[in-house]
Amino acid sequence: MQSIGDSTFGVKRQARAVLAYLDDREPDFATYKDGFYDVRFETRPWYNGRERGLVVSMWSPVMAKFGAIHIAVFEHRNSDSICTLFWETDGPYWNGPVADQETLDLAYGKGDKWHVAARFSPGEAGAAAAWIYETFEMFYQRKAEPTAVLEEGGMTHLR
Repeated sequence: MQSIGDSTFGVKRQARAVLAYLDDREPDFATYKDGFYDVRFETRPWYNGRERGLVVSMWSPVMAKFGAIHIAVFEHRNSDSICTLFWETDGPYWNGPVADQETLDLAYGKGDKWHVAARFSPGEAGAAAAWIYETFEMFYQRKAEPTAVLEEGGMTHLR
């Protein structure tokens, strides 16, 4: 049977399962003030040939030079594994990332289709969601909180 509409937008089940886990999470790592977190999230479809998943992006409307991080999650076309990619940009996408060559180079690090940031066995949506959350948290800590770094000779600077 063919229906008129597709409420999944062609996104595969495993990516939607990961999103279901993320849907119940709040960014506890971010600053919460006056009823709002200092970061924003956006979810969009990720279409890369047969890999039809989602991209979850995080950015801050209040922190200068925070930039944005984008994490794609999808079912790999050859292995059925849940895979993730991530890349950073200077800010959020206006209409979401498209699978053009520039974005693919950022996401895959100019590697091939097997180069992914993390890979999970089919059905491990919870583990993939936890990895995505931790990656957002690490990005936030790196961008929002200056870190003192001890260099050779005992000199300290903020990074």
